[in-house]
Amino acid sequence: MVYQIAENIFAIGKTIIKPDKQFSFMAYLIKGKVNVLIDTLPLRSAELLCQEVKKLLKNERLDFLILNHSEEDHSGALLTMKREYPEMVIYCTNECQERISEQLTEMECHIVTSGERAVLGDHVFRFIKTSGLHWNDNMVTYFEKEEILFSNDLFGQLLASEPPLDSGCTEDVFIRALDAYYTRVFSEATSEQKENAICLLNYSIRMIAPGHGVLIEKMLQPTLNFYQKVLTV
Repeated sequence: MVYQIAENIFAIGKTIIKPDKQFSFMAYLIKGKVNVLIDTLPLRSAELLCQEVKKLLKNERLDFLILNHSEEDHSGALLTMKREYPEMVIYCTNECQERISEQLTEMECHIVTSGERAVLGDHVFRFIKTSGLHWNDNMVTYFEKEEILFSNDLFGQLLASEPPLDSGCTEDVFIRALDAYYTRVFSEATSEQKENAICLLNYSIRMIAPGHGVLIEKMLQPTLNFYQKVLTV
């Protein structure tokens, strides 16, 4: 599945839609003077991701990969993408780099600090580390121009849709799916770990693009209200 979010921004996903189960895995491609991939897909979808990126870029290079989290469902296609685009530079946390170095012995990584602002070509990103939500290597990426938060596991839901939009959900259905995912992934987080994410609620956000679920736009305010409650309990 490929869906254009905005001019030169694309969601690339693998969805599971069954009567008793809905789930998705999402990566995002941003084109421009430089081209940036945010996260990858699981190993079993590596070729799918690579093929879709190649179609969108045509003969252009993929300059950067922002890897918000090293867990296989987000990094499984990393080696495939690195083989296709060997000059790609990876942006990630130190803890993430330590884990992916087991897969890639030769790679160029830029280790980010929390709050760091990076200008990549005509794109401006800000990285916020969210250690403990749910691994110690997690971070999120804020895209300043479009006010999009690429949130990886945070704000994920047990949902899937093609196209990956929240407009087909009622608020009750959406919040149940958001709550179910939060409970499954983040319920063991400590108050200190939750504090790492509270600052996100103050960002000017137009859309949240998570690693699982659907894009959050129509349900943005209910989502922020939900997280305000669970992060400050």
